Amino acid sequence: MCQCWDVRATPTARLLLLALADRADDSGLATASLTALSEKLKIDRRVIVRSIGALIKRGLLAVEPTNGTQVNTYRVMDGATVHHSRDNMSLKSGENM
Repeated sequence: MCQCWDVRATPTARLLLLALADRADDSGLATASLTALSEKLKIDRRVIVRSIGALIKRGLLAVEPTNGTQVNTYRVMDGATVHHSRDNMSLKSGENM
């Protein structure tokens, strides 16, 4: 159920969405700190924050409440998620979470 590649967004926002979808479990939850995302994507933290805001505004991403840690939990929303199989990651379109 991956629609990430088809998302019309800035290249940075799409790359961020793909990175979070890659980390996400079957329910679409992914944990990552801004520092980890910045280092992995080689993008400034401020740009990451702006891209997260843009993806949230479009309904493609949600931030789940955390317990005061620096690691955020993100939910890649239905329509922009990756389906993980036990053997490997498969990209499927048209499935619901």
